[in-house]
Amino acid sequence: MAESYNDYNTPFKYPHVFLKIFDLFIMFFIYAFYNRFNNKITLGFICWLITIIFILNSIIINSASYSMNAFVNNDRGFSSGSIYMLALPLAYFFNYYFSSKKFFSFIVFGILLAAIIFSQQRTSWVACFGALFLSIIFMKRTNFKIDFGGLLPIFITLFIISLLISSFILTNETIMDKFAERFSGFTSFDSEDRDEGGTTGHHFHSFYADKIFYFGFVGLLIYVVPFVIRLINLAFFVRKYLILPQTVMLSFSLTILFYGISYDLATFVYGFLGYTFHVLEQDYTNTQISSQNNKTQMPENKEVTKEIYAVN
Repeated sequence: MAESYNDYNTPFKYPHVFLKIFDLFIMFFIYAFYNRFNNKITLGFICWLITIIFILNSIIINSASYSMNAFVNNDRGFSSGSIYMLALPLAYFFNYYFSSKKFFSFIVFGILLAAIIFSQQRTSWVACFGALFLSIIFMKRTNFKIDFGGLLPIFITLFIISLLISSFILTNETIMDKFAERFSGFTSFDSEDRDEGGTTGHHFHSFYADKIFYFGFVGLLIYVVPFVIRLINLAFFVRKYLILPQTVMLSFSLTILFYGISYDLATFVYGFLGYTFHVLEQDYTNTQISSQNNKTQMPENKEVTKEIYAVN
């Protein structure tokens, strides 16, 4: 504003700068919406909606991006932000499989995982696998666990699939070179992950660089730190025990800190953050850990129990 006033005698020469702060209003809106209409739109519905739309988009619009020629020539079809959005349903179906032991959830999880790997978006790879890793850690604070009965179908399925595709991939030199090229990018940075965005104005792929440019270091701290502190406080000090939606949203939200290094945050991320704060503030568990079986005791109140499964 000072620069604008000094050069153009008006503080509003660059109105797009003020739009940078409006992203936070999306987070506040979603948070207020769920506080008013608690669980009218459940996490399960959101994840199914994302999955179905992605599959339809893959079939109708971007089917060509799944060809071997597109894979070799980096014709990805989907932006990094679109693939990163899949981290939420990926974590949801992963957690839901172990909480319900429904094999169909694992099938959906496998489809999403295959699409993410095929996309060749390295930053989204790390964010998605990070969400799964965090989910495994947070499962220790839930009433569902990763057990042998849940892992056995996964190992059998992965073994069969590996046998079917290994002969094709491992004997195809072009595909092997392409995977080697993508993985080498983790240690030797190249610009292939930065082919998105506009070519005019001040456009930064990094969320942190973008906010530093427009707000400065102090502005970045004001923009980020209060929400990070609130998230950590809710996750590790307020909520000792978690249910499925809290586990999924917490796992996804923590990956934002990494994803923002390489890319600016899409609008949907702020909406997911708003929902994360809402769901973490809800105490769905009447918590006590039994010293004998180390399992979280869910509330006996029928209305609260109904609410818990409605969130799922």
